[in-house]
Amino acid sequence: MSAVVNHFIYAGKANVPEYMVKGGETYRLITDQLGSVRLVVNSQTGEVKQEIDYDAWGNVLSDTNPVDWPYARSIIVFVGPWRSNVTWAIIV
Repeated sequence: MSAVVNHFIYAGKANVPEYMVKGGETYRLITDQLGSVRLVVNSQTGEVKQEIDYDAWGNVLSDTNPVDWPYARSIIVFVGPWRSNVTWAIIV
């Protein structure tokens, strides 16, 4: 049986969500000018749950929490497109 794992909330940007709701908590997704997620921040506490840094080609240079918080990197990839969790194809 399937279940909703995350909700993504779009506000001002057409191709990049600004918030993610998971487990009853709301997280702000901070992106760079290209739409790549750089920070995942708990919107209630301000706690940074994940910080990601990329090189010029989109390779991850550092990820502060890849085990507990793989969501930003596995769903929203470098420069903002979505990645299918089934096929891992990038959806532009």
